[in-house]
Amino acid sequence: MSSENQGRKRILFSIFTSCLFLFILSGCGKKHYDRPTYEFKKNGHIIEHLSEEFPSSEYDEAEWEKSMKSLADSYGNGKDESIKINKVRYEDDILDCSVDYSDDDAYFYLNEQPLFYGTVGEALKAGYSLSLPVIGVKKGEKLAAEKLKGMSDYKIIIFTVNSDKGADIMTYRKMDYVTENLSVDDKARKATVTDDNTAYIVFD
Repeated sequence: MSSENQGRKRILFSIFTSCLFLFILSGCGKKHYDRPTYEFKKNGHIIEHLSEEFPSSEYDEAEWEKSMKSLADSYGNGKDESIKINKVRYEDDILDCSVDYSDDDAYFYLNEQPLFYGTVGEALKAGYSLSLPVIGVKKGEKLAAEKLKGMSDYKIIIFTVNSDKGADIMTYRKMDYVTENLSVDDKARKATVTDDNTAYIVFD
């Protein structure tokens, strides 16, 4: 991609992400969150739920949606739907939508923010050191880095927060181990990270 197109991508997406303050999950109605919400699916997809102030006096909703969908289509030259802009909703100067990424490469393309979602073995092959200490969600026991590296078939999410409000991370299976900068809910299916350090989430 040319530097001109990369610059255009950054400008377009920064309009969408710079003022995040509420987040949405689809359902019977709207449910707002205090921070970005990411769902990690069994099929490898990553769903990012977003909401931002979008004053009608400053932005044109239809033009924004057209530009963002064009940008999403540019991934893979429009031959697939690796990035889908879904459920766009505009009301009271608030723009809500969700973005469906087919994998972590698609996420990086649109956000230019590192994220890994795969197995421990794949993370090691990709060059990740996996050197951060993790603790057990149930018992709080510390897991040595070398032991983590041997759990090659376990899923791992390697995530760095891109918001000063932190992020909520949801998984399709219960979390087994997380880094110490994460707090996990009672069901072990949702974790919150509130700093900008790298976080690991490991589950079977």
